[in-house]
Amino acid sequence: MFLAGVYFPVEIMPSYLRALSKALPLTYMANAMRFVTGVSDMSLARFWAITIGFFACGLILFPFLARYVVRADRH
Repeated sequence: MFLAGVYFPVEIMPSYLRALSKALPLTYMANAMRFVTGVSDMSLARFWAITIGFFACGLILFPFLARYVVRADRH
């Protein structure tokens, strides 16, 4: 959460930590939540790209969760 820019801005971090923060999904979720709540501005295209990206990851990961986490043979 510290590297995703939730508690303090990513812009004050050194460049190598900024690059690491761009790899974290929480960074994009925090930016989208700031846009939805009206705290910061973002283009609608970027917002929908983030939303569709998370939705696609959810669709891709859902079968794995259904197969390995939720098992019907549990007693």
